[in-house]
Order: sequence, then structure tokens, then C-alpha cells
Amino acid sequence: LDRDFPRLTRIFGAAVVQCDRRDGKNAKGGWESEAPQVAHPRIELHCHLDGSIPPISLLRIARRRNLSLPGLGGVPASVQDIWIALRSMGAVWHWFDLVNDIIGGDVQTLAETAHEFVGRQAAQGIVYTEVRYDPMRAAVSHLANTSISTERAVRAIE
Repeated sequence: LDRDFPRLTRIFGAAVVQCDRRDGKNAKGGWESEAPQVAHPRIELHCHLDGSIPPISLLRIARRRNLSLPGLGGVPASVQDIWIALRSMGAVWHWFDLVNDIIGGDVQTLAETAHEFVGRQAAQGIVYTEVRYDPMRAAVSHLANTSISTERAVRAIE
């Protein structure tokens, strides 16, 4: 993220995002058209990056990476397919495994995911958030059969 965007700082597998101004915009007015004017700035604590990715984003990423998802036997064609794949994982906490396999092991995808997360937070008037992620899970995608170092995963997200 560039220096004029809300700051995203690594803290042991967690990131702290703080906008430069209380209105959710950066110093140069970034997100001006999207950030609501809020009487009271909002904060969000203990947010999981891999639990905050909209299904439409997972679809876009899975299609771009040509990932064959479980429960489908192929590349997803719709958001409904993403839901089918997630539900095929069983218990909800296993959904994180699939999400990490969709976004993991790729610097560009991790950076894009973090950038979009910060944009969504700013657009909602959230001026401070603490987002958590697991660099070891983010470094690997079993679906894409790719991996990067945990350090590269952390740098991509910060």
C-alpha cells in the first residue's frame, strides 16, 4: 500500500490500519467519493482478513487463478458456486482453509486482498481496525500448488 493510503502495519501476524484523518480519508482525500461522513469515527477490532473477503472477490480470484474448487470439480462460474464450495468444507471454521487456498501462495493476490480490505473499511467510515491473518496459511495454496515464504506473504499484506 502506498504511503498516502491508510497505513497497514505488521504486528506478529496482525495488522493495524489507521486512516490519516478522522473522516476515514487519507491526507490527499483518497476514498473521498466512497467514505461516508460520520459523526463518530468507527473502529473495528479483531477482524480476520480471510473471513472478510466477499464471495464475489473469491470468485474473481479463483477464476483468475483457474482454481478447481472442492464440491464443484471445476473452476467456479458464479458466487453460488463459491457458496457450494465453502459449504462442502463442512464446519464453518474449515471454510478458512478454502479461503486461504484461494488467496494464498501468491504475492499479487495477497496484496490485492489487503488493499481491497482497507478500501472497504475506509468506505464504511472505519478509521481504525485491527486485522488478523496467519502468514503461514497465506503463504501456501494447495489448490494452486504454489507457495511463497512467510516473509513474502507478510510483505504482500502490509
